[in-house]
Amino acid sequence: MCISKFTKNLVFFACILLASCQGEPKIIGDSPLKLDNIDFNFNVVKFYDDSALFNGKKDIIIRKEVEEDGDWGAEKPVNIQYHQVSYSSDHILAKFEGLSCYGLNMVTTMDNKLMVISAVVSEMSKDESDDFIAAMTKKYGKSQKRENTFIELKYPIYRWELKDRVLQYSPVFNDESNTIKLEADGNDGKLKAGKPNPHYKGYIYITKKQYEKQVFGTLHSGDFVFYDRISEE
Repeated sequence: MCISKFTKNLVFFACILLASCQGEPKIIGDSPLKLDNIDFNFNVVKFYDDSALFNGKKDIIIRKEVEEDGDWGAEKPVNIQYHQVSYSSDHILAKFEGLSCYGLNMVTTMDNKLMVISAVVSEMSKDESDDFIAAMTKKYGKSQKRENTFIELKYPIYRWELKDRVLQYSPVFNDESNTIKLEADGNDGKLKAGKPNPHYKGYIYITKKQYEKQVFGTLHSGDFVFYDRISEE
């Protein structure tokens, strides 16, 4: 009787374990990566290196690079960065708190431990951005907030500090004043200028708490340009 009960419990545990394993995509692009409770121990190297997206076989380009820091001539590698440099509306790469993210970037230590995840929502209205902030506030409490500037672009940073991670969100407005849009005329097929579509782009950052101080100041490009401290120390 005891053996039968033990066997049932073992099978039940195995089913739970199998289901949880099947819930995470093995490689980028298989299915959206769920970021709400992302496990920082997951295999980043396999996630990218086995992927056709990473190897340039599909319409998304991902660049891997090693960041170096230190005095001139004595630089040392400090982290590995996976930058997404092109997007596709055919690939939702991640999900976070109900948002679909078409951009996904990661930073690891030199021994491949996950430090930071960046997820990008390519187009949002102000109401959608405000609703997301309200939902985050309801779930995680009041955020720290400050205004920041990148070149001449002003944007807010919202920060929530959890037990093992730090969440940041920056909605960045794009009025498309510097964007050239071309549309095909439905009658004769000729190209014509399209109308601008002002919108927000949502930048989400999830940082493993122990690496927050270490990683700030080492990310300067791609979707990490809006990743910054909430306060100066």
